[in-house]
Amino acid sequence: MMKKRIAFKPVLMFWVALVAALLLSGSCKKETEFDGLSDIKLILYDENGVKTNSIKEGKDFSIFLENINKTDEVIYISQSDYQDLFTQLYPQPECLMIYKEAATPVGKTQRMPIGKPYDPAVEINFPAINLPPRAVNPGDIMHRFGFSWSYNKQNQQLEKGVYFSSFQGNITIGGISGYIDTEIKFEVY
Repeated sequence: MMKKRIAFKPVLMFWVALVAALLLSGSCKKETEFDGLSDIKLILYDENGVKTNSIKEGKDFSIFLENINKTDEVIYISQSDYQDLFTQLYPQPECLMIYKEAATPVGKTQRMPIGKPYDPAVEINFPAINLPPRAVNPGDIMHRFGFSWSYNKQNQQLEKGVYFSSFQGNITIGGISGYIDTEIKFEVY
């Protein structure tokens, strides 16, 4: 007498795939790239627009989160993509916050908040414009979110020392969600 076999293979494969997907999506590793599409990092520019990690005391600077096209293809970015990114980042308390590093009496490093290059209490308003999507070549900047330090009139010029800024958080660009984990350390001399 032949026993009837039950087809477990498709059910088993479904569960293996589901568990694998859950494990991968719940991974503790935080990437700065959106599935290899882009690389988002903090960048500092001196008053002449040159990338740097050191600023002369008394000089203005700009700090940006830059999103670089990491694909091998041209990507088209719309004005609404930029506005979506801007409205996600602008109210974040840690976004573009500058800290000064100082040694404590017990030899540890303390980070004191200095300020932001913009005032998040000031609401942003985008004019209604209909622009065609912009082509972004591989390796080029897709988005740039940032301000010059002097843009916020409450800010004082930075004194000599070591400064730090970082940002961690989830954002969505053009329907693609990802996690940003970036930091920059710079010196005022």
